[in-house]
This record gives sequence, C-alpha cells and structure tokens, in this order.
Amino acid sequence: EILRTKPLSSLDEAIGINDKFLFIREIFDGSTDKYNQAIEKLESVGSISDAMAVIMSYTGENTGNEAVRQLVDLIKRKFLAHE
Repeated sequence: EILRTKPLSSLDEAIGINDKFLFIREIFDGSTDKYNQAIEKLESVGSISDAMAVIMSYTGENTGNEAVRQLVDLIKRKFLAHE
C-alpha cells in the first residue's frame, strides 16, 4: 500500500513490463509507438489537467477501463512529487 502512494519522478521507470503491455493493448490499440508518444508527452506536461488531457486524447471518455484507471493513478503519483 505504501508503494501505491509514493510519489514518482518518472512514469517510464514506474511502469512495469506487464503494465506496459496492458496499457499498450487496452489504451493504445496495440501500438507501441502511440504508447511511447503518450509517455513522452506525459513526462513533459506541467500539470495534472494537462496530463489528463493527453490521456483523454487517446481514450476519449473511456475512464472506466481498469488500465486507464491504473495509468491515471500513476500520473497522479507523478504530480504528487512535484507539489
């Protein structure tokens, strides 16, 4: 539980290989290129609202998907580190 609330400095480093493949399959339509582009954008945005806009550009309003929720949780942890 402590690990789930610990702030992150990098999404890329925090996403394990299994989650990476889950995200690619469930969020990015099987495209590793889309995944890499999204992570690159997410690493460079300055706010949680900008990060959510990036995610929504890939998922639309499909925030009920478990993979989307996991990625959003990671994004929130990344921005905890910047507060």
